[in-house]
Amino acid sequence: MIVGIVLGVAAAYFGGWVDMVIMRLTDIFLAFPVMLLAMVITLVMGPSLFTVCLALVVVGWPDVTRLLRGQALALKEKEYVKASRALGASHFWIITRQLLPGCLSLIIVSFSMGIPGAIMYESGLSFFGFGIRPPTPSLGNMIADARGYMTICPWYILYPGLMLIIIVVAFNILGDGLNDALDPYARKRK
Repeated sequence: MIVGIVLGVAAAYFGGWVDMVIMRLTDIFLAFPVMLLAMVITLVMGPSLFTVCLALVVVGWPDVTRLLRGQALALKEKEYVKASRALGASHFWIITRQLLPGCLSLIIVSFSMGIPGAIMYESGLSFFGFGIRPPTPSLGNMIADARGYMTICPWYILYPGLMLIIIVVAFNILGDGLNDALDPYARKRK
């Protein structure tokens, strides 16, 4: 998430070749299937919590980068940003005091919407044996362990599956609510 924020704002603010390089790198990462790329990373580095987190960072930053670049491009053209640049404010000051606060609502909503995706990818990796190893609890491991008992006691697979659905839906509702609360234009449309 932080990698995507930094790269997205840098691409929008500096433009030119910096924007071109960052966005072509983003396009390359977006061209690969996310789950397959995460599986390859965990296969090469071995299954562990660190590897799963690294894989989620590698596959998660392009979406955030593209989203924040668009928002920062719009903010970059505002009069107060142009005035700060004309008054000689440093790049760091403009980015941290004007662009990032303007993108804050998008960052918060993107973060709350990214959590369900990360949980789903981690569960998927663990389910297929590429993620966190037992005895560390993971919904993917619980569902994978329950496959053998589906005919005997189906609730064994039902509870982790329901929990996964509840968590994902709850974070999506949270993200939608935050979007409505933080985006004044979303309130006007409804």
